[in-house]
Amino acid sequence: MIVRREHIAACALIVLGIVVVVLGDDLPFGTPASPGPGMLPKLVGGVMMALAVGLLLMSASSPPITTLEWDDLPHALIVVVATAAAAAGYTVLGFPITIGLLLFGLIWGVERMPLATSLAISVGMTGATYLLLKSLLKQPMPPGILGF
Repeated sequence: MIVRREHIAACALIVLGIVVVVLGDDLPFGTPASPGPGMLPKLVGGVMMALAVGLLLMSASSPPITTLEWDDLPHALIVVVATAAAAAGYTVLGFPITIGLLLFGLIWGVERMPLATSLAISVGMTGATYLLLKSLLKQPMPPGILGF
């Protein structure tokens, strides 16, 4: 049997789906009329695993894993490290500062877009997302060092 790219991706998604379901098992599931905080992890994990099975079933036409090129690995590692740093600083810095810095760093530093474009995109996306979550959806967010 030839191991293909989609085999690896699907197996990783199945494992990740199992981890999400197991970690969300401590939270109350609720009912369909009144969903609890444990419903979303179980739904997300289940959908991930179902899509992974579909990926496995359709993987016959994908190229073998031996043809995979690793030239984009440094770029991917930068994105993973930046995201981990943002997750670690989220409760200290707050949503607007953390997400703004993350977006700016990825757009300007990693993707090498012009400074003005990077600032406009990161400030605009952060502001729009913050207004949506805070005002319309009434999502509680940890206050950062600036109090918002």
